[in-house]
Amino acid sequence: MPPGFPSPLESSFELLHEEPRPVATLATMRSRSLLVAWLLALAPYLLLVASFDFVCDDAYISFRYARNLVEGEGLRFNPGESPPVEGYSNLLWVLLLAGAQVVGIAPALAARAMSVVCGATLLLLVLHHAREREGQVVAPGLAALFLATLPPFFVWSTGGLATLPAALLLFALHTTLHGERAEGRGWRAGLLAATLVLLRADGHVLAVIVIGVAAAEALLRRNRALLFSCGGTFGFLILAATGQLAFRWLYHQELLPNTVRAKVGLSGLTLLRGFDYVASLLLTFLPVLLVLGAGMVAGLLSRSARTLRALAITLGILGYCVVVGGDFMAMGRFMVPTLPFVALVLASLLSRWDSPRARSSASLLTAALVILSLLPAFDVHVVPATVRETFDYRWSSDKNLTEVAFWRKMKERSEDWSRLGKALRARAGTGDTIVLAAIGAVGYESRLPVLDRCGLVTGEVARLPAKPGRHTAGHEKLVPTSFFLDRRPAILEAVLVDARNPGSPGVGVDLNDPIVRSEYEVRVQPLGDVEGFSENDALRTVRRKGG
Repeated sequence: MPPGFPSPLESSFELLHEEPRPVATLATMRSRSLLVAWLLALAPYLLLVASFDFVCDDAYISFRYARNLVEGEGLRFNPGESPPVEGYSNLLWVLLLAGAQVVGIAPALAARAMSVVCGATLLLLVLHHAREREGQVVAPGLAALFLATLPPFFVWSTGGLATLPAALLLFALHTTLHGERAEGRGWRAGLLAATLVLLRADGHVLAVIVIGVAAAEALLRRNRALLFSCGGTFGFLILAATGQLAFRWLYHQELLPNTVRAKVGLSGLTLLRGFDYVASLLLTFLPVLLVLGAGMVAGLLSRSARTLRALAITLGILGYCVVVGGDFMAMGRFMVPTLPFVALVLASLLSRWDSPRARSSASLLTAALVILSLLPAFDVHVVPATVRETFDYRWSSDKNLTEVAFWRKMKERSEDWSRLGKALRARAGTGDTIVLAAIGAVGYESRLPVLDRCGLVTGEVARLPAKPGRHTAGHEKLVPTSFFLDRRPAILEAVLVDARNPGSPGVGVDLNDPIVRSEYEVRVQPLGDVEGFSENDALRTVRRKGG
């Protein structure tokens, strides 16, 4: 680039730099520069969201609960079961999806649309809050662009889960507690905390981290107003948690969600897997690690409250990820709530470079971070595979898959299981009970009663002790299909096959088991007359004889 010519990124953000203006036009200029900065971050965000749009299998569990609620079955995965099993971990999300279905919006569309809106709003909120703290818009604008191009952020802006709405509520809680407007801060933050509790089963943990950091700062600075606000916020949180606990006991007759029983357990191996989870993701999405490292050094040297506050919240959430053993899903779903706070750290770092030459360097640095962030989304990595695989956290057959490779696998599986569910809907009997390990899309599309090998919607499995040894997160209690033989399910196994070469069953079924051999048979049913299938498609099941 010829000397004297600014880089494109620098040119864009130079538009945001505010020269001294008359007081009468200052508010207008600030609003305009804020809008420009938001649009510069929003454009690549929406493009990336569209490129990585998907619905994960677990989202269909919430979809089925929402549909059953609308159809009068209550909050039940399997209609008619009593007491209803709480196999969802996002009560408010289920209710929102049910509301969307009432007005004719499909849950998959509603979930993704709400998440994208939350992501766009979060970009604006990060930008606005950082600008209030830094006194200029260039550094916050660059930080918002950085956030928009982080793969965990844009990938989980779809997926169908409440990841982005929860991240938005958590960040809004933070900005409310530390906002310039002190009047009514406690009850406003309290409502946000209460909503977060109702949105996610672990919402109270995330909220307590943010409230705890604010309370610690209030004590250190002897800020009675902030401490009082933290107390009021915590009171709202307790009220919401108590109300949800009472509802759970009265409706589900349990004190814990079934999902917690099925997934959460504390052990040395859980902590090791959680550490591997965090380490693997930080090495994959290296800019997050670089920003946190630089922020720690700068924050400790300058004793910047805003930097140290964001770092404390980030480390608190990452510590929580370690304790619960991480997650098996791709692209750092559990990491997403930390990312707005990482963006605040970057904004604080960049705000120190306020001269024209320094702003040029800040723009180039951000461009480098953005490129480095996007590389893993296209399976290009800076850290060697041998180093990253040292911290592999998927202790299963999916071991050593990169994040984007596993994301593709999740997307393809969800689509395949959706087709399998539609085939079962067309060929199985209405009341046929089926044994499944992946209950989401198959369960939603087929509408069949499900016996869940992982225990998310089957309480007797969730209450089992975790299996010894190393297991992928959420699969510590996976039982064999034979576990349910005394329940006499209609279908033990179902797969889509080529009608010309249906192959042999038995992937998840022991065909030599005496009960299976005497009471079940293999059935292959062509699907050529079913919409969406060809004459070469067939459904192969291991099902009860005479069914």
